[in-house]
Amino acid sequence: MGVLIDQILAQQIVDATHQVIEKDINFINIEGMIIASTNPNRMGQFHEAGYGAIQAAEVKIVDSNTAYEGAQKGVNLPILIDGDVYGVIGITGEPKEVLKYGFLATKITEVLIKDKEMSSHVETRQQMIASLMSMCMSEKKVSSLQLSDILSHLNINEDDRYCCVCIELNKYHLNQATLQSRLRNIIESYQIELFSYTYPNLFTFILSEQKWEHVVKNKETLQNIGKEVVWCGIGDFEPITNIQQSFTAATIALKYCKQYDLDYMRYENLDFELLVEDMKETTKQKYIKKMISLLDDEDIEFLTQYYQCNLSLKETAETMFIHKNTVQYRLERIYRKTRINPRVFNESALLYLAIKLKKLK
Repeated sequence: MGVLIDQILAQQIVDATHQVIEKDINFINIEGMIIASTNPNRMGQFHEAGYGAIQAAEVKIVDSNTAYEGAQKGVNLPILIDGDVYGVIGITGEPKEVLKYGFLATKITEVLIKDKEMSSHVETRQQMIASLMSMCMSEKKVSSLQLSDILSHLNINEDDRYCCVCIELNKYHLNQATLQSRLRNIIESYQIELFSYTYPNLFTFILSEQKWEHVVKNKETLQNIGKEVVWCGIGDFEPITNIQQSFTAATIALKYCKQYDLDYMRYENLDFELLVEDMKETTKQKYIKKMISLLDDEDIEFLTQYYQCNLSLKETAETMFIHKNTVQYRLERIYRKTRINPRVFNESALLYLAIKLKKLK
């Protein structure tokens, strides 16, 4: 018998599997349609090989990108739980290379599906919390009636303000179990109910203003988990009915927190980053190439320091332990290379933008 999996769960499965094996992943439902993928262009396509794997309840290997409709080279593994087919996990790549990930991919999927099924059997407080967290992290518009019902069961006032906090553990740290244990101890110590865990290393929290004061504002809380192994993105405070906006803000803050290698970053503290968040990557690269492609790493690091010193020749010289004349010489050299004068504010801003974009890559 076939069991339909919703798109939200399917995308969670795809994302979790992709984080572990770092290959393009597709989830094909029992009707043979791709309902979740690491490649947005493949969403909604019919996957002939995946459908064949469902019908036969066996692994389907694709050796050519043209062998089956909507399929690329890779392996397609049916998800079987207690005799029921839940869909297919497709791993894109050379079959001989990606087949070894099959067992791991199906086990991750089975764990996530069983977890979903268990939570749906009993309408408990934990299930209500899970539903709220799922709504928080969903890109789809949330039903106001459904949300009101959940908030009512959880005794949460719709006008109360909450913020979303995303904490990601460094997946390359050798002892993930220890890091997770420390974080869960914090959850228990502060009696945090509104949280979720996304395999393999992301924790998402919804915190009231009171909880925020105790948990996140106290820097020692994060330091207790471990220095340089945790990143924390913090969204804005919003009425609980707008918590999706806070989650989006928290994920953006987390992204730049990781890029700058900071322990935590608040969305409200971002400025330049928000301007370029939706800028196309090709546009960024064209601008970088146009402005600073002729500069070497030494030039860029020098300009970075120069901007940190607010374009002050004296302060730059003192900070870099060089003579003021050397600073002037290097600025002149950069001008000769780029025909942009870093000592003129309007022109210097062009270089500053290019360097910021380059460092955000």
